[in-house]
Amino acid sequence: MPPDPYQPGRPNPLDLEMPEWAHDDPDLADLFRSFVTQLPERADVMEGLLERRDLEALQVEAHQLRGTAGAYGFPYISEAAAALESTVKAQLALDTVRTHVREVASLCRRAGRRE
Repeated sequence: MPPDPYQPGRPNPLDLEMPEWAHDDPDLADLFRSFVTQLPERADVMEGLLERRDLEALQVEAHQLRGTAGAYGFPYISEAAAALESTVKAQLALDTVRTHVREVASLCRRAGRRE
């Protein structure tokens, strides 16, 4: 699991400004804002999938989040989602999967509060 990126007294790396590539294009800026705004909802989805024990769908959701978070400049979320995806794929214990889901959900909610 990646280390907690937040350290008191230092800027929060989950509190990103809009990336350079989105500044000059209103459509890309809207995509970035939409992604960030939907992060808490994605956390809810993953928790719901775990609750229903739909591990196949959880693995897909983690895979998608890994890619999009990395593309939008959220490496901590991307790394946590990759760890979750690997955990589900390896069919590790449900408690281990739950720990990873909590980590990803926490990061998503913290980053999603920036808007």
